[in-house]
Parts: sequence; structure tokens; C-alpha cells
Amino acid sequence: MKPVVVSLSEQREKRSPHRSGNARCLNCKHEWAAVAPIGTVTLQCPLCETFQGLFKGVSSTQLMQWQCVCKEWTFFIDEHGAYCAHCGIRPKW
Repeated sequence: MKPVVVSLSEQREKRSPHRSGNARCLNCKHEWAAVAPIGTVTLQCPLCETFQGLFKGVSSTQLMQWQCVCKEWTFFIDEHGAYCAHCGIRPKW
């Protein structure tokens, strides 16, 4: 009988906590159901293959939501404030 080689890192990843949910690509706007380890920030889009996919609703709230002039709903925050994840425009509130 031939010995079986098992990758310990692959087995560890399979057993680690994962998140699943709807994702959207900031590049091509493709949407899909995604699964990724907890802590993953960007996802590879299965359509355009860029690493610009994000889980939808990660930081959304039912109280307030903002949409950029480019129609994007995702914003990042840095030391200067919020900016659109797609076009980089900073809102003027």
C-alpha cells in the first residue's frame, strides 16, 4: 500500500473558521457567493480574476447608508476620512 502525503497547512485551513456570504467585485461589478477564512479582506473575482472582491455588507448598517456618485456603496476609511473603494472620491458631507 502506497503512503498518503497530507498537507498539514491545507488541513489547518480547512478546519479554520470561515465566513460565507455574497460578494461583489469593485472592478467588474460581478456578484457571487463566496467563502473565505475569517480575516480575509479582498477576494479574487471569479469573472475578471482581479483581487478587488469584497463581502457585501461587512460594515453596513440599517440606520444609514451612503452611495458614491459613481454608484458604489463601499467606502474605506484612512487618516484623512472616508473615500470610495471604487473611484477614490472623498464625500463632501
